[in-house]
Amino acid sequence: MEQLTEAVWQIPFSIRVDSVSNFQHTYSIDDDLIVEDLLSQTLDMDAVEIERRIQVALNEPLLTKAARSRFWEFFFVAFRCSAERGSKTQRGLRRI
Repeated sequence: MEQLTEAVWQIPFSIRVDSVSNFQHTYSIDDDLIVEDLLSQTLDMDAVEIERRIQVALNEPLLTKAARSRFWEFFFVAFRCSAERGSKTQRGLRRI
């Protein structure tokens, strides 16, 4: 998912890419508020941390409604591009 999310950022004129890997996860440690991508850099995480973050994803209302299939078979990667209306670029983006 991380590689796909990064690849979508390479699409010309991409201005926003949303996926479970870059979903902003917020939590606190003592008095500090930590904000980080939910499932990025998973190769650096142990199995316990990955499972904890998967549980966060399973219980996050924004992800349960918008970023995954009904039965959790797959997650979506959504992106938004900015191109001039009617341009050749815009017509090409419609085919992606």
